[in-house]
Amino acid sequence: MPNLANENTSPSLDLSYLLEIGKNNNAFVEKMLTHFMSDIPSLLAGLKKSIELSDAAGVKLSAHKAKSVAGYLNDEVLHRLMQEIEEDGVKNTIQEATKLKFKKASIRFSKLCEEIEKML
Repeated sequence: MPNLANENTSPSLDLSYLLEIGKNNNAFVEKMLTHFMSDIPSLLAGLKKSIELSDAAGVKLSAHKAKSVAGYLNDEVLHRLMQEIEEDGVKNTIQEATKLKFKKASIRFSKLCEEIEKML
């Protein structure tokens, strides 16, 4: 069944991919989640700054890194938003729409971080 989530649905933490690549090793999953929790704030701050400066290369790089985190957390909506922001960087078309996507992505990351904090 396809994931029908959109930007307006609350994300739910899905650790299935981390468990798969970690071979069901809970210590590995915890280590990865701790790593994400420490990296996400600076990653988003860098992306926000790059968007504000219309720094296409910075947007592309930061969005690509954030897209990877979204993939590990199995959040298809967040992954798609980061893909679109990355493409804006590649095409050097950083506009108000990019800022809106970033805002939506930031909210989703924040909600995922809240879920991670509950687990750790």
